[in-house]
This record gives sequence, structure tokens and C-alpha cells, in this order.
Amino acid sequence: VSINNLMINEDDDNPSWPAFVIDLDLAIKESREAASGAKGKTGTRAFMAIGALLGEQHSFMHDLESFFWVLFWICIHYDGQGQETGPTEFESWNYESDNKLVRSKVGTIGDESIFLKIADESF
Repeated sequence: VSINNLMINEDDDNPSWPAFVIDLDLAIKESREAASGAKGKTGTRAFMAIGALLGEQHSFMHDLESFFWVLFWICIHYDGQGQETGPTEFESWNYESDNKLVRSKVGTIGDESIFLKIADESF
């Protein structure tokens, strides 16, 4: 799950689907003779679940956690509709090693007072 997978329907004439998730990588069923060729984990690192970064077998809980990280990212990077806040201390989440990213994410959510401080400063 990433920011680009989450869509909001802004068509007032068709309120049947206010929001939805897309994954264009899986939209067309293709027959493959082998794996995709991607080495290691795939996905936007900042939004990957902690367990996925640790190499756990994928589960729906990882997808739910990814939604949390996308929401967190939106809250710290946008100040109202379409108004980006600019770079934050979390930019390194896109390129840190798995272990460092895990420690950073656990540090962000592992202590409620730290998370609330980040939320108060950023949201």
C-alpha cells in the first residue's frame, strides 16, 4: 500500500464509491513463467510494515499497518488540501536499511508519549 494506491472519488454525481484502493501491478492477470525478478522486498519503504521489513511471511495485518504508515506520512507531509509541508525528519525512511527503518518505526510508535509529541508537532 502506498499513497499512489489510494484514490478518492471527487465526482459528486457518482457517490457510489467515495474511496478505493488500486494496484495496477495486479490489475491485469498475466501468466508468468517465473517470479517477477524483483530482488528482495518490493514496495515503498516508508509504508512497509515492520514485520515485512523483518522478513515475516506476508499477511493482511501487514497491509493494514501499511495503511497506518500512509496516513502517518500524509499527516506529516501535508498541511491542508494539496499543501505540502516540505521535507521532514522522516525522509530517510525511503532509503534506510531494513534494521534502521524498523528501529525508527518502533521508536515512533513504541512509546505513546513520543508518538503524541510527533503528532502534536506535525499533524
